[in-house]
Amino acid sequence: MRVCLEKATGKLIEMQSSATPGTLLRNAQSSGWQLADIEEKEVTQEEWAAIQEEWIDKPQRDEDKKRLDSRIAAEETVRSKLGFTDNEWAMLKEALQSS
Repeated sequence: MRVCLEKATGKLIEMQSSATPGTLLRNAQSSGWQLADIEEKEVTQEEWAAIQEEWIDKPQRDEDKKRLDSRIAAEETVRSKLGFTDNEWAMLKEALQSS
């Protein structure tokens, strides 16, 4: 498994499971990256798992949580402005979801 990373941050640019050496560097360069700023290397499954967690999985979980928190806050604002009790709000949500 090969990865292309930004040297300064370790940020994942690309991963390919069966790339030949140099492929990821060429891909990154064609996307505007400077060769001096990137590195391509082969990684173990354990190294890939750590990179994937840091640059893919954790940011996705953080974004999902941010979206959920925003939706909950918006719902609470609407519920409050309408003057619904928690039970009334739950009933309305249930009715809308089942329709």
